[in-house]
Order: sequence, then structure tokens, then C-alpha cells
Amino acid sequence: MKNSAVALAIERRVYWVFEGLPRKLRRRIVGAVMPNYVLAASCAITGPDGRVLVARSSYRRSWVFPGGLLNRNETPDDAVRREVKEEVGLDIKLSGNPIVMIDPETRRMDFLYAGTAETTDVVLNPAEMDDYLWLDPADIEEFAATHPSMIRRKLQLLAGDATTVVVSWEEIDGRQGR
Repeated sequence: MKNSAVALAIERRVYWVFEGLPRKLRRRIVGAVMPNYVLAASCAITGPDGRVLVARSSYRRSWVFPGGLLNRNETPDDAVRREVKEEVGLDIKLSGNPIVMIDPETRRMDFLYAGTAETTDVVLNPAEMDDYLWLDPADIEEFAATHPSMIRRKLQLLAGDATTVVVSWEEIDGRQGR
């Protein structure tokens, strides 16, 4: 009992001293001892005709929803709008809050959005995307069966009521995640 009381007193003292440190130093300490995560955002975009946009990544050769990595000091909302504009040339309106997908093993967090575009006039950035399709929702299952990708699983997540999901990136991204 006495050892646990001493340990508790020491732990409290460490926290007290830590809180007294300058904010920048505290952040550096936390950054050095805590895991870092890669942050990304993507969007399932529905066009005015109800079809969903998928694009083929030029560097991974897989079909994806447009999106990408967050820049430092960028919010997920801003990042997904920027990435969609850069990759497929569309301005989007986001619908609701994102689903946060966390993979503790790869230390990756993805913010998955649903959104709409007022046009289907895609302008691909060839450095990032080399093809695109607007899929009728009724055709997504057939497409996913013949084109291994994360699209089916992400649409299932968006159709559910989860707000945060712990995933294995292999489950979401399959062979492309390796």
C-alpha cells in the first residue's frame, strides 16, 4: 500500500512539473514519446445524376475515392476539398461529418466524407489520376467484384451509423495497402 501511495505521489509530481514547462517544450516531449499518425481524407462524391465518382490512381493503379494526405495545420475538411480539386477538378459540398477510420498498426487515420458535386465535368490531374468513372449505385457491387479496391467497404461505412472505426488497412485497402 505504501509503495502505491509513493508511486502515485511521484506520478502526480511528474504531471505537475510537466504542466509547468513551456508549451513548446511540452509538445516536443509528447511528440517524441507518443506515436505519430499519418492523416488523410477522401470523399465519396455523388454527382447531380446520382452516380458516384471513382478514379484510378496513376501511381497505385487502384480505383479510389479522390483524396489524399493532410498538410501541416490543415483541417480534414479543407484537405479533402483541396485534394478533390487537385485530383479531379471538382468543387464539392460535404454532407455531414466524416467517418474516422483508424489503423493502429500502420498508425494511419483517414477521414472519410460523403459529398456532392454540381457537375460531372471531371478534369484529371495526370500526375495523380489516370482514369475515372461515374458509377450508378446499382453497378458498384459488380465493379468492386472485378476491381479490387476499398470502394465497397468505404460505401458500407458511409451507409452505417459509425463515426469512428478501428480498421486494419489491409481490410480497407486490400493488396494496394502493402
